Amino acid sequence: MAGRARGFHAQGVNEEDKPAADWLAFLVQAAFGFGLGALMALYAIARSSFILPGSKGWFFGLGCSLTGAGITGYWGDRFWFGLGSNSVRGEAPRHSPVSIALSILLIAGGGALAAVSLYLNGS
Repeated sequence: MAGRARGFHAQGVNEEDKPAADWLAFLVQAAFGFGLGALMALYAIARSSFILPGSKGWFFGLGCSLTGAGITGYWGDRFWFGLGSNSVRGEAPRHSPVSIALSILLIAGGGALAAVSLYLNGS
């Protein structure tokens, strides 16, 4: 029992002293980024010279939303307030290897989905 309590730290580090992600913050930031990505996709579709018909528009919107979720999930408050902001001096969000991989997967998958929908629209 004492050995178990000795390895526990409340500052986001698990028993093996590996960094632990702050999943609640990651999910909240990713949700706001998903919404921002959707708004940016709607803006891009409304201002574009071509129309993305049917499912291609949905795929483009989903791709932009996933990319926004990955970016904001990784950068956290630093995305919203800037890296050098004097108003918010928060520390960088805590990440684990899994949360970093999830961010990269969201960014790459969302970007690929948006790019493929634009490519298919052109052909």
